[in-house]
Amino acid sequence: MRTRLPCTAQARSAACLAARSAKAAVLILAFASGTPRLSSAAAHQVITNVAAIMALTHEQATQSLQISITGVVTLAEPNWGGTFFVQDSTGGVYVNNRGPRPALGDLVRVTGISHAGGFAPDILSPTWRQLGTAPLPEAKPVSIERLMSGAEDGCRVEVSGVVRSARPAETVKSRFWVELAAGGYGFRAYLPFSNQTDPNSLVGSTVRVRGIAAAAFNRQLRQILGVNLFVPQESDFSVERMPGTAISDLPLTSLRGVLQYHRNQSDELRVRVKGRVTFSGRARTCSCRMRRMGCRLDPTTQMSLRQAKSSRP
Repeated sequence: MRTRLPCTAQARSAACLAARSAKAAVLILAFASGTPRLSSAAAHQVITNVAAIMALTHEQATQSLQISITGVVTLAEPNWGGTFFVQDSTGGVYVNNRGPRPALGDLVRVTGISHAGGFAPDILSPTWRQLGTAPLPEAKPVSIERLMSGAEDGCRVEVSGVVRSARPAETVKSRFWVELAAGGYGFRAYLPFSNQTDPNSLVGSTVRVRGIAAAAFNRQLRQILGVNLFVPQESDFSVERMPGTAISDLPLTSLRGVLQYHRNQSDELRVRVKGRVTFSGRARTCSCRMRRMGCRLDPTTQMSLRQAKSSRP
């Protein structure tokens, strides 16, 4: 036997059904739209600080939002075609400028539009005007894990590490680069070249560097591959501890013993080995063999390879 609802009950039931349908439609629309777009009012507001730029999602940054910020130029490389980094009190950002560039330490007002960038948001189609000069912002001490995550991209940071290799930069004669290791991570720092510094003498040193963190990334996938640190001035680089012994004076180590336990081993982790070269590749790598053991040598982390007097190990 079917029970017939009164008219008022039928009306309430229909209203509930309509409300549920409307909620379901809103929910489906929310899932279909993905990342929410900014409201019309928010889209017409001008972004006035770097933190707000870096907080934009990829979809929001592609909406060409208006930007007007004031900050200090923290990096302006001569071979970058006019692009530069600027930092205010909330963070640093890459300015995709083309043409004349400001100088390091210039206080500038930058206007432009938001851009998703290849990894983090940046400023596109900028115009800039110098307002004066200012000291560079204090470098923020960060952990190596924080640096390598890419979270400090565009910011002036301070880290320390052990120099694994050093050599003049191939693209900019006024700079040389050092490969640094810290906490199991490796990264490269670009330093101003000084005639008073022999790059080879830095290998094995513990150093402290202050500079702009710039992510290396896969543009198509928008994924970080590593981090480079650009050091704008010589005072941003200091040697905390020189290596205790020149690498040429270290005792020879067998390949078997390289990864074995060593009591009171320092964090320099330098070794000197001797063996026969069995392969030399185009990527400046080679393989070495000694007494049934082998290893791969990478000259970017090992500065000197010298031929022994004997052709046999």
